[in-house]
Amino acid sequence: MLQKELSNSRSGAVYTGDAIVLYEYARRIKLMHIFEMRPGTSTNIICLAISELQSADPTYQPTSHVIEENEKLLKYHENTFVPELRPYVTLLHSATERRDYGKLGGAACYVSIPAEEFDFFFVDGPDFNKLNSDWSRDVLKLLPRFAKKIFIAFDGRSTTAKKNYSILRENGFILRRHSFGLDYAIGRD
Repeated sequence: MLQKELSNSRSGAVYTGDAIVLYEYARRIKLMHIFEMRPGTSTNIICLAISELQSADPTYQPTSHVIEENEKLLKYHENTFVPELRPYVTLLHSATERRDYGKLGGAACYVSIPAEEFDFFFVDGPDFNKLNSDWSRDVLKLLPRFAKKIFIAFDGRSTTAKKNYSILRENGFILRRHSFGLDYAIGRD
């Protein structure tokens, strides 16, 4: 279904292997509090998993938020989202800023993120190059809001994953690679 719907997207698409991993993970774990930085194909994949899980179990009622700093891109995604999957996610806008973090250097951050606990975090934003940085630090900023068991996936962004992990490992997190796309993932079981 999604392959046909999203084949003409102007958005950067997720690799097929990563899409399968993301879909299977969302279905297997039955994520309850999902947060994604930047909407796109991956958002539709997560919403498809939610839709299918809810069809089988109507009591399954997760929250899913995705944030974007570029208002034009947010509007584009709003207009091109697969219509039957759109009710499963809240699209949000937030400005971004650059903050200095000592020896780790300047990092890009979203200004406004929902105040709730998350058990899944997909990092594909913000645009740190626009803010003269080479990484984003929202993962560390949100550490107090993470569920005891959490999975954080990075779409590329190896510098972001490594710099965040340099601090997260002190909090029981483990760094690993996705099985298909080889992007980084950080988890705490």
